[in-house]
Amino acid sequence: MILPQYGYPSFYQPMQNMYGTGQQPAPQQIRSGGIVSVANEDEARRYPVAPGYTVTMRDENGPYLYEKTMGFSQLDQPIFRKARIIFEDDVTAAQNVQEQPVPQPEPAEPYATLAQLEALRDAVSAELKNIRSLIPEQKETKPAIKRSVKNDES
Repeated sequence: MILPQYGYPSFYQPMQNMYGTGQQPAPQQIRSGGIVSVANEDEARRYPVAPGYTVTMRDENGPYLYEKTMGFSQLDQPIFRKARIIFEDDVTAAQNVQEQPVPQPEPAEPYATLAQLEALRDAVSAELKNIRSLIPEQKETKPAIKRSVKNDES
């Protein structure tokens, strides 16, 4: 004969199993040697820093280091600095890139030259004169306003 086993009810399960797996907790930032890894510059700018501290961050997707410093007051604006990493073997390649002139975009065609604008002005004024000649002149007569000033002598 098998006796039933009495134990604690099933609601004494670990917390992660009780609430399901619908929302995973955000992974913590991996810190290596005091440097925080971030995905991009925007994430580095949003990274929280305690007042009076400086945090150095490394961009995972590019050759950049970011440094964010908070003042001792929460009212102070953070100081954000960005640095590009150039490895010693890449120094000559970086110098070659800096020496090459940046290609300038070709200037767009001007909308109109001064001569074209003057020709347009002359054509419009001629057309206005033509239209005004077709309209018969009407003299507007406005009644004159007469003001009388009375001097009250007491």
